[in-house]
Amino acid sequence: EQIIDKTLKQSDTHLQTLPGVSTITAASILGRIVPSKRFSSVDKLAVSYASIALVDYSSSRTEKQQRSKSDDRQLNKAIHHLDLNQIGVSRNSIPKYPVTYDYYHRKISA
Repeated sequence: EQIIDKTLKQSDTHLQTLPGVSTITAASILGRIVPSKRFSSVDKLAVSYASIALVDYSSSRTEKQQRSKSDDRQLNKAIHHLDLNQIGVSRNSIPKYPVTYDYYHRKISA
C-alpha cells in the first residue's frame, strides 16, 4: 500500500482529496482510466466507459435512458463503492460526509 501511495503522489492526481477515497480506491479508479486515452472529454468517459451517466436511446415513439453496454464493470464497481462510502452513516447515525449525504437524499426524494 505504501508503494501505491507513493505512485499516486507522483501521478499528480487529486482523487485522494475527495472524502472517502482511500489509496486502494484511487488506484483502482486510476488504473482503469489512465490507460484509456480514447475519450476526448470527461462526459464521453462517464457515458461509455464508466457507465456513470445514462445514454439516451430513442426510436419512433419511445425515449428511454439506459446504461451503456460497453462499460468497464471494475471501474463502475470502484465508483459504486466510493459512492456508498460517501453516503454512509456511522454507528450512531451521523453521516460520515454530510454534504454528500444531504445531496443524495435530496436527489432520491425528488
